[in-house]
Amino acid sequence: MTFWLIAAALVAATLFVLVRSLMSAPAAQDVAGGDVAHFRAQEAEIDRQLASGVIDEAEARATKAEAARRLLALARTATPAARSDSRRGRAALALTIASVPVAAVALYLKFGSPGLPAQPYASRADLNRADQDLARVVARLDAHLADSPDDARAYELAFPVYMRLGRYDAAATAAERLVVLQGPTAQRYASLAEATIFAQGGMVTDAARTAIEQALALDPALSRARFYAGLAAEQAGDPAKALEIWRALDQSLGEGAEKRAVAAQIVRLSASTPPSEAEQALRNLPAGEQRQAIRSMVDGLESRLTRSGGAAAEWARLVRALAVLGERERATAALNGAEAAHGADPAARAALAEVATEFGLKTGAAP
Repeated sequence: MTFWLIAAALVAATLFVLVRSLMSAPAAQDVAGGDVAHFRAQEAEIDRQLASGVIDEAEARATKAEAARRLLALARTATPAARSDSRRGRAALALTIASVPVAAVALYLKFGSPGLPAQPYASRADLNRADQDLARVVARLDAHLADSPDDARAYELAFPVYMRLGRYDAAATAAERLVVLQGPTAQRYASLAEATIFAQGGMVTDAARTAIEQALALDPALSRARFYAGLAAEQAGDPAKALEIWRALDQSLGEGAEKRAVAAQIVRLSASTPPSEAEQALRNLPAGEQRQAIRSMVDGLESRLTRSGGAAAEWARLVRALAVLGERERATAALNGAEAAHGADPAARAALAEVATEFGLKTGAAP
């Protein structure tokens, strides 16, 4: 409906300008424009000859009078009937102009598709051709794998596509079929473990743990399998083992995305380790990722101390870290929790009071 209103307004504005221009023009020229111009030229020539002395003033007046008589004779030929015909011609032209959009709308309503639903920008196939082509390719790949479940080459192509599209269940199936069709290798078992973990939202299931163990049995140095082995150890309740695995992996990796991912995991679990080790892990991260890693580490420490308690020194570290990050309310809450847990220990109270004084936090509040 909006389209029709806008189109009608534009057509009306255009026709108004055209018709008004036609109807407001003189009904008929009393004298043709070319004849008037010729008369003016004659007058100018007569004046020039008079000024140069070629003719005298009497001859000039006579010549101008003769030219004027000729112009009047031409004017009398423009009769009222001729002017009326001219007005009728312009009116017919204006009517023709106005009838064009009316005829166009009528033809469109008869032969067009006014009832066709609107096509939003995001749904236009011609504007999303790349997505449409990818969807067709993946659909053909799915159909081919359904018809040819033993085509190992097709599964090799399908696995990275499924992972990129987030179809982790399909990726896990492809990895499993590759193990069956092409034989077990450390990389194939690692791919199977990775897809299975992603399909479970990051949880290391028994199937994923088995795939990790099989990958490491074939290649104990495979970095991807070692990374997920650390994750499996953490989820099994053994963070110390996870840190041991990741620290050894970190030492064996060169600079790059893999090393940064491992360093981030080390920082996250390093809240319960001596500060020097956590700082060393942080130094392995790019500057842009260090603050995010610190926040992750502090959140992990806060969660553990709130849930299970800890030494006064750990509480002091948490309060100091939160204050440095600008989280004063959380720092005060952590200080209250520490005082509630270690209020009977004079040394602990003194250490906590020192931190509170350093950052201007109030002590003695109820936990």
